[in-house]
Amino acid sequence: MRYYFHLVCETVICIDHIGQELESLREAKAEAARIARERATSEPGARWAVSVVNDDNNEVLRLPVADAALTG
Repeated sequence: MRYYFHLVCETVICIDHIGQELESLREAKAEAARIARERATSEPGARWAVSVVNDDNNEVLRLPVADAALTG
């Protein structure tokens, strides 16, 4: 299934138009965590989240960047 990894905050949405073909939601969660940790490193204190959306345009996960920074 193709998953899209949008970056969102209160006033901005950075849409992933390409996405990634992944085998499972578990792989999508791992990729979202990687993206969130990368964002936390580049913009500490920002209130971003990674919104994972599937091919059916359903959000299947939302991971706040701050949470990933704590577990990273």
